[in-house]
Amino acid sequence: FTIRATDAQGQTSDREFTLTSSYWTGTGVTYLVVAGGGSGGYLSSAGHTGGGGGAGGYLTNYGGSAYTLGSGITYTITVGNGGTGGTNNNNGANSVFSGSDITDITSIGGGHGGYNGNGANGGSGGGGKSDYNGGSGTAGQGNSGGNGAVYSGAYYDAGGGGGSSQAGGNSSVNIAGRGGNGTSNSITGSAIGYAGGGGGAARAVSGGTSYAGAGPDGGGAGGTEVGSQSGFNGTDGLGGGGGGAHSYGGVAGNGGSGVVIIRLLTSDFNVATKTGTYTTTVIGSETAIKYTSSGTLVTP
Repeated sequence: FTIRATDAQGQTSDREFTLTSSYWTGTGVTYLVVAGGGSGGYLSSAGHTGGGGGAGGYLTNYGGSAYTLGSGITYTITVGNGGTGGTNNNNGANSVFSGSDITDITSIGGGHGGYNGNGANGGSGGGGKSDYNGGSGTAGQGNSGGNGAVYSGAYYDAGGGGGSSQAGGNSSVNIAGRGGNGTSNSITGSAIGYAGGGGGAARAVSGGTSYAGAGPDGGGAGGTEVGSQSGFNGTDGLGGGGGGAHSYGGVAGNGGSGVVIIRLLTSDFNVATKTGTYTTTVIGSETAIKYTSSGTLVTP
């Protein structure tokens, strides 16, 4: 706005002023909460092959009903780690967005791939080791892992881990199960696929070739004697499952860590206090805060 001053001689002078909002509104808030993916399955003895890890649970209100966050509240962000693979079998950890005026938004860590039987249950279930079934996913967050099988004693092929929008693939003759697809989300202004399942591992007993399952949308591919016998890691920040291990010399892929993204008005971002490790992206009049480690959002 402009203020015009006039002196005793009738001379005028104009001065421009700009008002900047410094109060909290809290309206139009959207979120994406993805848990850590499960590790692939690792087998300590030769024979069967490990299932792909399930993706971390996936929850979002982006594209739906936005939240209003209150004033004077500390919101806690917990980012779940992926399950440790290698010579271990571990589920991913939960990711949480919580505060005193909202219901906790908790995404469940992905289930590890099967190593001595069925895949583990989780946000999405881990794939079954060869000749076993996949684990169950959590309703509204993910899907079940695929089933493994042994074919005429010649091929040992594990199931793929479940993804947020698709179940893990079942194995077929000489092909391990593919990880289930994740879900594309544009909360940061760009379409990115989150929470894909890890691929199952494959083994041909003699003379043949088996093909490992792929891992989409942050999931790691499984191990096979053609190429790497070890499962590949899920991608950190996407919550993908780790790839399953071939039983001769391979180790399991780690699950990818999860992520929590909060998108709000830039004017609100500017007056809030943030802790933790995060990056920001400005989209029009809004800012997306991408937390890659646990932290807080404190409203004034």
